[in-house]
Amino acid sequence: MGLKLLSCIFVGGFIMSTVIASEPHAALISHKSNHEGCPLSVYQARLESKDTLALPLEEEKELLNQLYAFEFGRFLLEHKGLNGYWTAYAILHGPRKKGLPPLEQWILHHAPVLKATRERFQIFRRQLQKHLKSHMTMASIPCGLMDDLLGLDYTKASDVTL
Repeated sequence: MGLKLLSCIFVGGFIMSTVIASEPHAALISHKSNHEGCPLSVYQARLESKDTLALPLEEEKELLNQLYAFEFGRFLLEHKGLNGYWTAYAILHGPRKKGLPPLEQWILHHAPVLKATRERFQIFRRQLQKHLKSHMTMASIPCGLMDDLLGLDYTKASDVTL
């Protein structure tokens, strides 16, 4: 699966790249875990063992705790990126949710790279719509949930194969 860099979050003295991809499906082999996810204590121990940190240790611990508090954050910690489900969540579905934890709210609504990615997604969607014609065969590459194609208006195009 191709990935596009969305943002970098400093946690535990390392950069965790947030990449495009969308909600975890058990059938996605590329993002299956051998375990149910690391307990918070494992991430805390990694953080405490680092010689250099981007922020003071207590601030990094607080960010780690906040990130671990929501499912999207735990997925980022474990996988250091996104799959197709979480990409759709970050770009399309998450920003519509109410009552999000403050860090998740910030990531989804204010992280510059997510804002830019959401804008780029809309630009691509407009271009796809503009070029959509009957009897086309379309593929979504890299693979994911095909939100780019499934969200198009097909009322003026017949016999389109996805």
